[in-house]
Amino acid sequence: MPIYTYTNTIPQAADLISDSQPPILENFQAIQELIEVNHVTFNTADFGKHKSVMFPDQTGSTPIFGGLNGLWAENYTVTGKPEIWYNNFNVVPANSRQYPITASLLSTNSTPGTGVDSWSYLPGGMIMKQGSGTTTAGAYTYSFPVAANIPVFTQVLTVVIGAYDLGASDTDTFVRLRNFTPTTIVLWGSARTTVTPKVAGFSYIAIGY
Repeated sequence: MPIYTYTNTIPQAADLISDSQPPILENFQAIQELIEVNHVTFNTADFGKHKSVMFPDQTGSTPIFGGLNGLWAENYTVTGKPEIWYNNFNVVPANSRQYPITASLLSTNSTPGTGVDSWSYLPGGMIMKQGSGTTTAGAYTYSFPVAANIPVFTQVLTVVIGAYDLGASDTDTFVRLRNFTPTTIVLWGSARTTVTPKVAGFSYIAIGY
C-alpha cells in the first residue's frame, strides 16, 4: 500500500507557501514512491529505465488498446490461470487480435513426462501441438487430444511426422503423413523396407491457429 498520499489540487493560487509546503512535499514523496515501483529511481545512472515489469490481473476489465499493440495480465479460461496477453493490431486485414502468449501445458502441468501430448502458444499467436502415438497397420486417423484445458485449432498450417519407438532394436517401421484437419492427422503405417502395412509408432508437431 502507498505510504504517501498524492493530492492533485495542490497548490492553489491563493495558498500561502507555508500552508502548501507539507502537502507539496508529500506529493513529491508520493511521486518518488510511484517511480520506484519497477523503475530505477531518480538521480542514478540508469534513471528512467525499468528494473522489471509486473502486470496485475485485469480479469473483468480488459484494457482497450484501439489501434495500438499492448500487453496485460488476465485469466485465460483454458488454463484457468492469469496469463500475459498480447494485443496485436498489426495483422491483415487490419484489426485487433488478442492471445495469451505465456499459455502452454506448463500452465497446468509443471512436470510433463517424455512423449506426453503438449501444446503452447507461440509469440506470434500461433498454436503448436506435439505428441506421439501408434498407428494401426495401414491407414490410421489420429485425433488431437480434446479437453477443457487444451485450446483447439481453427486451422492447421503444417504437420511434421517422424517414426518414434523407444525400443533398443530396429523395428523396421515407417509412418507417412497423408492429410490433416484442425482435429485430426491422417497417417499410413508400414514397414520401412517393404510396402507391407504395419503398426508404427510416430511423433508429431502441428502448428496452426
